[in-house]
Amino acid sequence: MSVFSYRWPIEKQRKEVEKRLTAYIREYIYPYHPHYRRLFKENGIDPASIRTYRDVQQIPFTYLHDIVTHPREFILQPKLGPGSEDYGTEPLNKKYIAHAMRRKNSILKPRKTRYLGKLSPEEKEIMCIKNEWQPIHLHLGGSYEGSEPAESYYTYYDIWEVLPKIVASIAITGIGREWRTMNLMTAAPHVTFFQPILTKLMCGNLIFDTCGPDVVPAEAQLELVSGYELDCVISSPTYIDYWLNLALRMKKDGRLDNLRSLKLILLGAEDLTPSMRQHIHDRLQKLGASPRVLRVYGSTQIKAGFYECDEGSGIHLNPEYYYWEIVDPKTKEPVGEGEQGVLVFSHIGWRGSTFLRCCTGDLIHGGMTWEKCSSCGLTMPIIHPPISRLEI
Repeated sequence: MSVFSYRWPIEKQRKEVEKRLTAYIREYIYPYHPHYRRLFKENGIDPASIRTYRDVQQIPFTYLHDIVTHPREFILQPKLGPGSEDYGTEPLNKKYIAHAMRRKNSILKPRKTRYLGKLSPEEKEIMCIKNEWQPIHLHLGGSYEGSEPAESYYTYYDIWEVLPKIVASIAITGIGREWRTMNLMTAAPHVTFFQPILTKLMCGNLIFDTCGPDVVPAEAQLELVSGYELDCVISSPTYIDYWLNLALRMKKDGRLDNLRSLKLILLGAEDLTPSMRQHIHDRLQKLGASPRVLRVYGSTQIKAGFYECDEGSGIHLNPEYYYWEIVDPKTKEPVGEGEQGVLVFSHIGWRGSTFLRCCTGDLIHGGMTWEKCSSCGLTMPIIHPPISRLEI
């Protein structure tokens, strides 16, 4: 895709994102996506006519029950020749393979290793195709009563071409490359646990993954933070509340000195209310610490997480690989900037599991604005909590 800048004027960003989304629908979604290819045909939607956001609005919303019921139909599945499963999609356009093979330093190209002999041109092409289209990683999460959790698949292309540009946004939190961070999230096939892992692999941040208190007990976590003077922890509001209460008890008993080294706490998996943030600050102060406490927002279906750049700045969403909407929960029509509504997203440029006009079920009480942030200076869509659940 073409170059994108978070310092462009708002209207230039909007036009670029609209162009990317509509081209992605025409060139990748309709030919290769089993669910949307069928949906377009059932609703008489001509993909060639989709050129603007107004055209995109004719696409029906995607709901959690759609994803849970037929998870494999939401994976981009081009027809790859004899023996491949037939999802009623088109054969993979050879121009995409040729483009990937020609690109200098393409992540899709097979790498020479001491374990592989010289590959034939046909073998190189097969590996290139698998790198782009074959799912290699799975997250689970999001369900309704009695259902299995929703599945969300990533390909090698997603992980090494798309995600590095998204997880790098952790920089807006002010985290330093030299900082030492502890990930307190419980090990699970979910974005809240894996995003910190991907961040250290792709951005070079030093992050110790505890895998949760069943692996590294909470007391040991606190001793490590205090003893090694760690700079940042990643957790959820509920767990950090328990963790800090335990720290206060350990300090009272003389088993913990303080947590004064902490500069930043990133909290996801749940909404962080203003009262909870203040509650956390009060406890941190008693432990000699005064870090910033920032929200993280994401989900299994979204396939990534996003950050506040400062306390109360709002959560900065990615407009390069997503199209974001806020819709009225009753009328399902888009609302104005800053108006309350349910967050809806469409993927742009992904492989693996991809969704169009997917309802998150998250009611954004402060709405969404597309603006230049007064704190970090970057221009992007920003959602303004509080956030609550509201299925529509």
